[in-house]
Amino acid sequence: MAAPNQRSTPPQLTAADIKPGRCFEAKRPKKYSTLDGTFYDDRQVSWVSSDLSRIQYDSPTVRNGRRFPTTDMEKFLKWVGRDVEHHGRHFVGHLIRWL
Repeated sequence: MAAPNQRSTPPQLTAADIKPGRCFEAKRPKKYSTLDGTFYDDRQVSWVSSDLSRIQYDSPTVRNGRRFPTTDMEKFLKWVGRDVEHHGRHFVGHLIRWL
């Protein structure tokens, strides 16, 4: 059990935990403020390759009209801190693009 005043470390995510539609937070989250509000650099996975080696994601840092970035699963797993779908924070970037 973690001592009081210490945050417990979330379990390390694996490639099997990364699924399309899920939203993930960075190990060191950053806030981005715009006229539309404040966003975190969360990433919502839109595609995972069948061999779990590559992913494609959307993020508030991806500008309108740009292609969604793809990256190696290994790099994404180094970046990812936790799945934020279970923590009440949902990425809405895909909704903002269509407004």
